[in-house]
Amino acid sequence: MVASTQPHANNAGMEILRSGGNAVDAAVAMAAALNVCEPTSTGIGGDAFALFFRASDKTVHAMNGSGRSPAGLSLERVLADLPDGATELPPLHAHCVTVPGAAAAWADSVAKWGSGSLSLAEVLAPAVKLARDGVPIGPIAADMWARSADRLRASGAANMLVSDAGGARAPRTGELWRSPALAATFEALGEGGKAAFYGAESPIAKAIVAAVAARGGTMSLEDLGAHSTEWPTPISVPYAGRVRVWECPPNGQGVAALIALNIAEAAAETAVARRGPAGEEAARGGTPLGSLPAAERAHILLCSMRLAFADARRFVADPAATSVPTEGLLSKAYAATRASQIPPFDGEGEGVVGGDAAHGAPEFGSDTVSFQVVDSTGNAVAYINSNYMGFGSFIEPEGTGFTLQNRGANFSLDATHPNCAAPSKRPYHTIIPCLGTLLSDEPSGGPVPVPADGGGGADGGGGGGLRAGSLLFSASVMGGFMQPQGHLQVVSNLVDMGMEPQAALDAPRFCIEDGSAGGEAFLEDGTPAAVASALAARGHKLGRGDGEGGCVDGWHRSLFGRGQVIWRDDSGTLWGGSDPRGDGCAAGW
Repeated sequence: MVASTQPHANNAGMEILRSGGNAVDAAVAMAAALNVCEPTSTGIGGDAFALFFRASDKTVHAMNGSGRSPAGLSLERVLADLPDGATELPPLHAHCVTVPGAAAAWADSVAKWGSGSLSLAEVLAPAVKLARDGVPIGPIAADMWARSADRLRASGAANMLVSDAGGARAPRTGELWRSPALAATFEALGEGGKAAFYGAESPIAKAIVAAVAARGGTMSLEDLGAHSTEWPTPISVPYAGRVRVWECPPNGQGVAALIALNIAEAAAETAVARRGPAGEEAARGGTPLGSLPAAERAHILLCSMRLAFADARRFVADPAATSVPTEGLLSKAYAATRASQIPPFDGEGEGVVGGDAAHGAPEFGSDTVSFQVVDSTGNAVAYINSNYMGFGSFIEPEGTGFTLQNRGANFSLDATHPNCAAPSKRPYHTIIPCLGTLLSDEPSGGPVPVPADGGGGADGGGGGGLRAGSLLFSASVMGGFMQPQGHLQVVSNLVDMGMEPQAALDAPRFCIEDGSAGGEAFLEDGTPAAVASALAARGHKLGRGDGEGGCVDGWHRSLFGRGQVIWRDDSGTLWGGSDPRGDGCAAGW
């Protein structure tokens, strides 16, 4: 089964699976296809992260395919090139361009985790065909493209626009988009491997360096040649006594999702205990958070996320450059301390409710695509690829058909901050995949949907009777700082509320706007009026949209990210869901 924001990317993944490839081969094919179908969000000029579940031994593995800043980029150089008093890097500045890690991530994923039966060129072949023959653009991608057209024209990214009698413009909904230049880039990578993209003699590498230099950046051929994919140990926490939730470690913000899950779990247990025997009875057979009224559950999730963001923004950075207290941040004892700062829903006191959440002191020890694949043997991959902000830097290396990311915009300009801009350093990263595995041999207690016609599922391999360590779900919610918020809410929907994947994605979400502890929280259209009014009355710092009751509706719902989920039920059947906020779907056979 596959799930992504674009049906043609799903087709690419399915083609690879039918050709004998495994989940990872299919995921890389989908990553490349999404570069064709949705360059508004992703591409080979960006970065990639992945989590891989290997069914043969029930182990989870992580990949960090993010690039570093140029060796010539120092804080002093950045500040010298910005106006006096600047506190952040302008997102389209050339200094925001970090080494694109996706090309190496794709090649290395296939080499390390792939089936071995397909070459990289064969894996990329469906995307090459899409780029050369054309693909119809979906309505959401077309809208995002149209909103970026002026910047693309201004940056000279001619290969990213359609030319007609009226001039250069974005492709319209349903219009075929062709990119021969991107097809050639994919073919070069497939035939020549990483050297064709990063090597000193590579035309692609030379074009990247020239494009960044022309705009005042410091990227060099040596920076590209020094890039390497990393394979860190994934991080995880047990949640609700049922599932172990996995994320990639820093420099990514997956730790924020895990911190929030830990805090929410502890806060819900306190809320249930406060109710005495009646509360304990209500939680029997379910989870503490799932037993609470909707408004109180939202209160706990919002406060937990604010506290998690306070910690992530303070501590997440490149672990090669600074010590990140990941173990302390993820301890249950630390979570209990943080949860104690969440005031009772029916009590008094604001603090974190009003956005006043400071980071703790742990012990030291929607412009992205995410997609999921589970193959017939039970291997699974949660893969995520991004330019960061739409087309990223809007810089297109000449003749390549892709734009470069602007991930360096996340660097701090505070010399004392762990995430401060520095040479050859990875910035705080927003893109995060997620996996869930079963904690015990007991039934998962999650969604086990059985349609009346008996259809809708796909065999996930291995039959029924899941055991401890078995794959439970592969999931992601893309979209900048919405991502850990999406993981928190979707995982809670699946585990606490027992929703099936599509319902878990369809449910209205909240979004703390800028990923900071004090940012305004926006509620999505569909949030019950009683919940919205109760949160406002409790003092939550809420923003106002144009929809009913101040909720965010229409095209603006992209604020809440776009997710994909594949869930494996207790019988071993796979159930997929794809976010209605995107153009995609889930598909299986």
